[in-house]
Amino acid sequence: MDELIKRLDRQMETERALRAWGEKAFAPIRAFVQAAVDQVSITRIWDHETRELQAYGYAPEYQEFESRGTRTANVLAWLKGSENPETIYVLSGHFDSNVRSMGADDNTSVTAVNLETARLLAGRPLPATICFAFFTGEEAGLLGSRE
Repeated sequence: MDELIKRLDRQMETERALRAWGEKAFAPIRAFVQAAVDQVSITRIWDHETRELQAYGYAPEYQEFESRGTRTANVLAWLKGSENPETIYVLSGHFDSNVRSMGADDNTSVTAVNLETARLLAGRPLPATICFAFFTGEEAGLLGSRE
């Protein structure tokens, strides 16, 4: 147990050093990047995902839910399986972020891969059904994926 705690402490020290380096390295453009980030619209992200999926031939749907007094929604698109449609594989990513993680990596990179995979598989059913899921509320406790 002592060794585990020491290892975790070393990892935390490394994480803090990396964060400090990153804050110093990107300080000259911090205000510019923050101004751009402040203009991000979740509604526009939903709309973009929906338009892209429609362009690929899918019929995307919102999976609406309420969490902590706020209505929100995941975006889902389905590629029905040709042999075992009742078997479902979920390809997912989340499009929300928080101040402690960079949204362009956590997890928007997977959202982009999910859209590209949907494009590549469009019109090419697999034996099982594929659900392309774009979750929200992950950073607040896996809310969208739990839904």
